[in-house]
Amino acid sequence: MLIRSLLLSLCLAFAWPSAPAAETLRDQVEAAHRAAAAYPRPFRARRDGWRPFGGEAPLMGQHFDHRNGPDYVHGDAIDFGRPSNLVFATIKGARRLVALAYVVRIAPDEPLPLGFATRDDI
Repeated sequence: MLIRSLLLSLCLAFAWPSAPAAETLRDQVEAAHRAAAAYPRPFRARRDGWRPFGGEAPLMGQHFDHRNGPDYVHGDAIDFGRPSNLVFATIKGARRLVALAYVVRIAPDEPLPLGFATRDDI
């Protein structure tokens, strides 16, 4: 529920898209929510092959990646149900999922990729 609220809050903080884009945005947020709901705690992520890298850092949490995870490059459509990283942080003594990351490799001369279907991206 926390992740759904955070994702929805982030999307609402920006200009609301037109009706067709709203459907796309809703689909994108729902896909991200499903991905997040599968891994509320690190033990579930580890069970499915996600591995931590680095340690937990203030305001950054601890990132996990998956060897079979997506390798997005410029021009790829982002599948919001397949994040590149899961981010966990300790909150009130318990480690919880706090973010999904979608990493896209781009060359110095390439434009930033499109993300969520809004005029102003997150």
